[in-house]
Amino acid sequence: MPSFSLSAQATRVDSSRIRELSALADKLPGIYKLYFGESNLPTPEFIKKAAHEAIAQNHTFYTPNAGYLDLREAIAEKVKELQLLSYDAETEVIVTGSGVTGLLLSIFAVLERGGKAILLSPAWPNARSIVQMVGGIPLEIPLREGRDRYELDLERIEREMDDSTRLVIYSSPSNPLGWVASEEEQRGLANLAYSRGVTIISDEVYERIVYDRPVASSIARVAPDKNGVIVVHSFSKTYCMTGWRVGFCLGPREVVAHMVKLQEFVVSHPSSISQRAALVALREGEAFVREMVERYRRQRDLVYGRLAQMEELQVKSPEGAFYIFPRVTGLKDSFAFARELLLEKGVGVAPGSAFGSGGEGCFRICFAAEEGILLPALDRLEDFLKKRKQV
Repeated sequence: MPSFSLSAQATRVDSSRIRELSALADKLPGIYKLYFGESNLPTPEFIKKAAHEAIAQNHTFYTPNAGYLDLREAIAEKVKELQLLSYDAETEVIVTGSGVTGLLLSIFAVLERGGKAILLSPAWPNARSIVQMVGGIPLEIPLREGRDRYELDLERIEREMDDSTRLVIYSSPSNPLGWVASEEEQRGLANLAYSRGVTIISDEVYERIVYDRPVASSIARVAPDKNGVIVVHSFSKTYCMTGWRVGFCLGPREVVAHMVKLQEFVVSHPSSISQRAALVALREGEAFVREMVERYRRQRDLVYGRLAQMEELQVKSPEGAFYIFPRVTGLKDSFAFARELLLEKGVGVAPGSAFGSGGEGCFRICFAAEEGILLPALDRLEDFLKKRKQV
């Protein structure tokens, strides 16, 4: 037999605990799947039509590594409209083969082997894994859990920064918390990073899914210099395009130039057809976004109302995104909890431990599913918690 050895980069990265549960769920009938971060709404018809037209018009060839220029121009226009920020479409915008590809390129561009990246926890696990893949050192700093909302612990972030710190990776609105950073928190983090020469990578994928304003403010708006911030975006959540694999990033031209170079060796460029569909999404999608967010608002209120009545749980109402992150009294092993819930009640949730040490003792529900899925899943969860308490 041929012999081989695995690289340190591959072996130091853990498998996704959410995918582990979903693989188990795929073998079981009648599962209510609330573990993945996506709606069960299909992509809107006007976006699908744009893809059909792109194929008919022969947009089936290679595109520039940075993506089509007209899409980058539309992105810059939308960012100006929503965030009042100006980015040069040719040099400060890159279309990426998904939000996670944008995160990968961002980290590869600015983090060297042995460099430290501070991650605010709990957080989407992909950032930690990418840091490990490039040979960086991830350091999780939990958000403080206040009475009504989570809060940035700026004092601890400052204490943990040293000469090896190169990055702070943060997301607002947050996956999995639904937390949205206040302007004061953003300003404090941006000023701290700027004073220490540390780059911020800001995951703003859920910026349009907020419930008390039209858009979540970008940290780049309050940064002393927006060139100290790389903003990561995706079309997946805003336009129900998770399977299309297209996103974009905004940043300083020198960093973006290297990201464009690196993308050649990762995916070359995003799908040409997905890019044409994304262009139409930006130009014609506002009515859809408003309707979608209102739907999520109703579902958030429904889920929060039910969970808040379950005495075994402590739960905060999400300010943004489409997740809720209850804490279970006395829970020490959230993966075992999620697995047991899946096997006994056919309800799939994401274990809090999948989002870092700051998530242990909790679980995540994605409430983007329709009520016909949410209501019976909540009934089964409540029954599971009651029986668990009796044991």
